[in-house]
Amino acid sequence: MSISPFSLLLKSIVSLAILPGLAMADPYGHREKDSEWEKVTVIQAENATGPNKILDKPIRNHGLVYGWPMGTLGFSELGVYNPDGNEPKPLTSETDPDAVLSTFLDPNFVAAIGFDPSDIDPSFINVPLQKVKTLYEARDVSGVPMVGRDSLPGMFDAKPFAPVIAAPTKPITLEDWLKARGRAVIKCAADGTSTVDIKMKHLVPNRLYTVWSANVNAKIGPFNQPVGGAPSAFTSDERGNGRFKRRLSYCPLMPVEDVQTQMLWMMVLLHTDHMAYGGVFAPNRDSLFGGTVAHVQLHIPLTGERVN
Repeated sequence: MSISPFSLLLKSIVSLAILPGLAMADPYGHREKDSEWEKVTVIQAENATGPNKILDKPIRNHGLVYGWPMGTLGFSELGVYNPDGNEPKPLTSETDPDAVLSTFLDPNFVAAIGFDPSDIDPSFINVPLQKVKTLYEARDVSGVPMVGRDSLPGMFDAKPFAPVIAAPTKPITLEDWLKARGRAVIKCAADGTSTVDIKMKHLVPNRLYTVWSANVNAKIGPFNQPVGGAPSAFTSDERGNGRFKRRLSYCPLMPVEDVQTQMLWMMVLLHTDHMAYGGVFAPNRDSLFGGTVAHVQLHIPLTGERVN
């Protein structure tokens, strides 16, 4: 006996109606389910082109946190490749979806960390993302190891066993970048611990990613930390799928009052130089910065009001 479309729809509605305690908490993807033992929150990731940044606009306004005016603080980490100049073009709402993305160092970030822009190697700026240099080891004819940093060819463009980067190696466009999607499931247990499980798709295939939190401490102000400790790394598969899961000793949805710290958001970074740097985004020296070798692609909000 065939089942009518109306019957299938009615069955779906009834199934959803009996889920216990499920409710939407805000229009950006948070939903919560409470029980005696845990609180489950599902958060849809938001596209980003830097920490709390999408194109030329902030993603969220966090207001005042522990006395620190976080507001719409954020930085750009991507530009539009400019083949006719040394500086990339800035990303804006008018940028063509087919524009090729490049490395970009936000002058506001450089000023915030007190770095001298003249000390930054210009060869690290305006580099298409698929051509960012990486460390590799080769050997000369005598067999002596040599460590170099170079833009490596794709595996189908070099002889077998030469240093290469994994396929595909095509230019990454703005349209490619903004296809990324993700969802975080955060479960906070009665004992104060939690688990964070992030599933993602349409990332750059076969690439190195890490997951970070943006936090504010009452004494030291804002700081970043690898979620669940270092290494907070995973690699996307050949289809751009990725998953990151960690157990935490606290619930990231709530302020941790004994250390007076609040987690504002989590972020998923692509490492275009194929390297992770332990407990920091990037060294912030030797021209290795967020924007030259690391780039936030997904923003997972825990607090703040959406502003665009």
